[in-house]
Amino acid sequence: MAEWSVQDVVQDMKDNAKLLANRKGKATGGLQQGVLKSILFRLESLHHLDAAGALELHKAVQESSFPEDMQEAIAGKVDQLMGEACEEQEPATLQSLKPQHLKCLYNYFTQSEWDVLTSLEASWYSKEQVTIARLKSLGFRSLAESTVKHSIATMACFMDSIPSSDKMHDLACQLKTAFANSEEQQVDHSIYLVKFPDSPAKLPRALFEAAYPDEKPVARRPENYPHILKLCPVRTSHRNVAQSKKRKMMELQQPAATSSELKGCSHSEPTGFHSFPQSQAGFGMQEFMGMMKAVAQVANVFQQNQPGGQQFKPKPKAKALKMLPPAPKEPPAEEEPPAEDEPPAEDEESEEEEQAEKTTDEKKTGRAGIDEQLFLALKDKKANAGNGQKTSKASKAQGKPKSKSKAKGQAEGGKKPTAASLPRYIAEKPTAAQRKARRDSYVDKHYHKGRDIARRSGCDDEACKEYARSARAAAAKLWDK
Repeated sequence: MAEWSVQDVVQDMKDNAKLLANRKGKATGGLQQGVLKSILFRLESLHHLDAAGALELHKAVQESSFPEDMQEAIAGKVDQLMGEACEEQEPATLQSLKPQHLKCLYNYFTQSEWDVLTSLEASWYSKEQVTIARLKSLGFRSLAESTVKHSIATMACFMDSIPSSDKMHDLACQLKTAFANSEEQQVDHSIYLVKFPDSPAKLPRALFEAAYPDEKPVARRPENYPHILKLCPVRTSHRNVAQSKKRKMMELQQPAATSSELKGCSHSEPTGFHSFPQSQAGFGMQEFMGMMKAVAQVANVFQQNQPGGQQFKPKPKAKALKMLPPAPKEPPAEEEPPAEDEPPAEDEESEEEEQAEKTTDEKKTGRAGIDEQLFLALKDKKANAGNGQKTSKASKAQGKPKSKSKAKGQAEGGKKPTAASLPRYIAEKPTAAQRKARRDSYVDKHYHKGRDIARRSGCDDEACKEYARSARAAAAKLWDK
């Protein structure tokens, strides 16, 4: 349903006034009462009525041609609604204040306040009230998180034992609640500092005199103040508070420890206030062991639900090795006299001969064997082609072969050898690595090898190619076997 506005009500009154003026002189008693009720209902339906709207309604009533009794009724209704709107109006909202920061609160306490803070007999409530009173006297109206943190750290320094992180977080929440519910002091709020200096001597003169009318501040910094300040959490998302919550949840999920397990455990985690070394001892290892137990339980549940699954069992520890006594030494056995030398058996002789033949064949089939065969062939040709006279140079060649280039000229006697005069090319068997490669690679290798042998023997190009083709054919035949 659409809401009526002041302009809608004014237009409705003008239309109704014209209607009544048109019906003037006729029986309009019932119509006049109906129009009045309709206008009053429209006025009550207004969502918001302010002074400008009320003034506009009064002008519209005075300018209308309504009878006087109707004008008085409508004007009275407008005044009534305006009065109710003024009574229902909410008070003005408080001023938005910026958080005030004070990091060196220990420089602002007086000697009497220090006596309460350092006393072991004083309760936490009394120390808290002293701190709040000092903050109020300095003109604090909105506490920043850093101010709360430094206040808790200052008070915790003089306790018999350092509270845990969870306890300090609870104390911080308690301090903020007590500060909000405490009574306001007579302070000049015209001076509003957002960031307070480290020393109270740097405060404005008027604020300093109002905060310290009787005693002057005494600066005193506790010894373990930086360490406790680092451990003090203000938010629930702090690392120490979050880890503590996780540890508590894991302890609730784990089964209760038996009495035998408790006897073997020499350390039990304290609650509430406890000393700092005990709170930090074994913290990471306990959390890690709890996490590993939870992982093992999840693995067992998952494997039990699977068909053929086996329950997880930890690996058994290896048994400790024990040192056995040394075994007694046995007397050395008597050595048998060496057997007399006997002539080698026939089988052994045959094996040696076969081995010698193999080595000879290998030499002949190898590169060195081919060179030797080539040299012998050239030597025979020279003996047949020459006059049968051996020169001193030839005798030297027989005893010690010269380089191949000189031996070629002497062996040829001025004629170049042919491919048929060269010894038959013996190809090497392909190895396993060559078998894995292509056949053409193996065959081409022997082609170039045979051509190189013929070239070094002094053959011309045609003879080299002919000998190389024979070498390739021999290699191809050996590959295809």
